[in-house]
Amino acid sequence: PTLLTTTAGTGKAVALTFDDGPDPRWTPRILDILAAADARATFFVLRDHVLAHPELVRRAADAGHEIGVHGYSHENPIAMTRQQETEILDYCTDLIERRSGTKPVGYVAPWWEFSKVTNEILLERGSSTTTRSCTMTTPRTTCVWGTAGRRSTTRPRRRTSG
Repeated sequence: PTLLTTTAGTGKAVALTFDDGPDPRWTPRILDILAAADARATFFVLRDHVLAHPELVRRAADAGHEIGVHGYSHENPIAMTRQQETEILDYCTDLIERRSGTKPVGYVAPWWEFSKVTNEILLERGSSTTTRSCTMTTPRTTCVWGTAGRRSTTRPRRRTSG
């Protein structure tokens, strides 16, 4: 998952996003933990997983979580034509809406790789990479992961006890 935090302004905020689901092993556990904490998150889902586990997408949406598009099966937009990228976005948007009962809130490109036309395609459809939880418009290579101010192109390692 991605964890974004901020203390700017008048209050504190935490945005949790989970990519690559829904997963029958982890998504129910995550949903239970979020419910126990009365917390909301954004789930960026893959077409293949939505088709395999539509009940988990519906459960997340029914619990008040946002559902966003993450592609078919983690394909790289840079390797696609504009038509291919458009068809994937349109198909996934429609599928998520039919399975969750809500329109997807945004898009996170697989690998956080945007083609030269990704933003144009999103804007043409009135979509963006913005959700109520967070804004993900920064290219992967300039995203801040981990310690504030430290820039990296990789995600931080998970902390271990000890």
